[in-house]
Amino acid sequence: MRELGVETSDDLGKWSLRGTTPMVVIGLNHFEKADGYWCKVFKQRPNETSYGTEYDGRLGPLSLAEALRDGSNFEDANVFLPIKDEVDVVYQVHKRRWLDVPKCGGDLLNNIYDSRLFPVHVLGGVDEEALWTL
Repeated sequence: MRELGVETSDDLGKWSLRGTTPMVVIGLNHFEKADGYWCKVFKQRPNETSYGTEYDGRLGPLSLAEALRDGSNFEDANVFLPIKDEVDVVYQVHKRRWLDVPKCGGDLLNNIYDSRLFPVHVLGGVDEEALWTL
């Protein structure tokens, strides 16, 4: 486990550490404990590369980008639709350079994947797919 180098304290506004736990990070903004929903799905179907959830009653707004990308109209943006979460284990976020990549959900549970952030000057005006050749 990597040390974070964060000063801990029980004072208001400071970081407090109560313990450690294994985590799975999916994409740029989702993380969960090892007993979370996606980890359970990966354990049940470890050899798959793409996972999706069934509609569970949640609704969320369709973003403008999604509306235009999916061939809908401008007026479809911000309309509330059923939420469907999907995880593609093989798809890599192109804002980071991955030193190694998982091949399936089981790989995510059994390995640690390190990545490096591309410098901002590299990202400016460059096709994201071209970054893989660096």
